[in-house]
Amino acid sequence: EHVADLGDQALTLYALVTAYLDSGDERLQKACKKMVDTLLERDKQRALLDHGMVSMSGYTIKSLMACARYMNYEPALKLAERFVQKIFVDAPLFTPDNTFWHGGHMSGNLRSLVGAADYALYVRDPVLYSRIDAIYRYVRSECTRFGFVPEVIGRKGDIISSETCAMLDYITLAITLANHGHPEYWGDVERVARNQLIENQLSDGTWLKSDSTREDTEQFTWRDIGERMIGGFAGWSSPNHFLAAKETLNAHWGGPELKNKPRVFQNCCGGSGVHAFFAVWKNASRFQDGCLSVNLHIDKLLPQAEIRCYQPYKGLLVLKLKESCNVKVRIPDFVKTEDVNVRLDSKEMNFKVWGNYLELGERRIGEEIRITYPLPLTTEEVTIGNPG
Repeated sequence: EHVADLGDQALTLYALVTAYLDSGDERLQKACKKMVDTLLERDKQRALLDHGMVSMSGYTIKSLMACARYMNYEPALKLAERFVQKIFVDAPLFTPDNTFWHGGHMSGNLRSLVGAADYALYVRDPVLYSRIDAIYRYVRSECTRFGFVPEVIGRKGDIISSETCAMLDYITLAITLANHGHPEYWGDVERVARNQLIENQLSDGTWLKSDSTREDTEQFTWRDIGERMIGGFAGWSSPNHFLAAKETLNAHWGGPELKNKPRVFQNCCGGSGVHAFFAVWKNASRFQDGCLSVNLHIDKLLPQAEIRCYQPYKGLLVLKLKESCNVKVRIPDFVKTEDVNVRLDSKEMNFKVWGNYLELGERRIGEEIRITYPLPLTTEEVTIGNPG
């Protein structure tokens, strides 16, 4: 009998919570609680945690925490606690020195950490939160400086491809940490978004072959493939190519009819790419409690301000205020403070520095602030791929 695994349950629950927040439909809330109750019952029967899929237990924490936070549903928090115990203590996904076990899968492990970070913040567990930060710093050390996030790490020759799902999880973990005590990670978010996530979205599908002479079936389609895939996201990529993999997992992915067929797009990565873009956009600039915080040098239009950035063509950020407020802007981590110039309505203005932010103080409606800085050119030599 085919049943949805924990990964399917996790994504479905997250989607239902999101839909409930958008619509307020009580039927959706009821469905979410029913899913959680069923998972709890299966947990009591040892049907969830004893079948070896530890990473899928962790994968579900993020969705459970969304249900716990936005619906104030205690059983969801209880099951999230159980899964956190599972992945950190009972059958740990991570080594005692805060790395991955050999061959650790990036997306599964990072999604577990995203949920665990949410849990740690919710229950105020600084020890767990600090450990999650330490594991993130390990993952960060395995990525390239320009934003390539490998799908698998821990073995020689693993640095082959980057999965869009892994980029989503890396970005959202970095955002969670940056929003709660680690603003030094905003640069990681911006590099991955600019240099790999954007490149993983298909803009030219002319290389994808079609065959209009064949009729589509429930499983396969051949017509207008390139045109229909515009906007989709790579299942795997190198720093400058989409990668295809031949299916060898038999029925695990879609049935035996897919065996030995190359695969370049995956539905999970399609949704993850859009989700990642939203997370970046949402957090690029935020207005809260009378303060405008510019975390990423990325364009954004808010009711209170218009933010325009001119990278990679020039180091220039322009803010046009539509409301009087305090303003602070993150200094890019490749820029020295003494090289930053800030002008207010064409006149040079003084500023303070707090951590990695320019503190511009209380600004008035209608003011235009122009921040300039140099864009250094650096070369990084990396090896991606293996003889196999």
